[in-house]
Amino acid sequence: MVLLANVGTTFVGARDDLKAIYHKLGDVGIQISHLQADGAFDFGYSTCGIKLGPPGTMGSDGVPMAQGITLSKAMGSVVSGEVIAYSPGNELAPLEWTVDPRIIFERWLYSQAYPTADCEVLLRYCQDSTSRLEKSLRRIGVITKRHPRAIIVVL
Repeated sequence: MVLLANVGTTFVGARDDLKAIYHKLGDVGIQISHLQADGAFDFGYSTCGIKLGPPGTMGSDGVPMAQGITLSKAMGSVVSGEVIAYSPGNELAPLEWTVDPRIIFERWLYSQAYPTADCEVLLRYCQDSTSRLEKSLRRIGVITKRHPRAIIVVL
């Protein structure tokens, strides 16, 4: 089974409990063959304890190791996207790094340019757009999964 885990979002900071999910799936006989962790905005600052490693292995903290992570930043920070994957035989070290001062400046600048009320309007707009997308996909028979407040539709 491929597990796509959410490790932070731009708007709500949601984070899947990887330890609990891994153990609950194991309790019902489901083995994860690939763990892909999407860090969205949060991975722009830190890996949130996620480490790369072989399928089925655990870090020293008991959190399953991911075989790939997706990094992306938006909403005032550098807009970018990057996928980093575990490579057998060429294991990567944990990806902790120091915060680039430009990120702090960009976040401050963004907070000055866009008041909280404007960000809330933007979030509602994105949620409405996502709802329309989900309804359209379901209408043509595509099965989707989505939290009502999320701006991501899983196919």
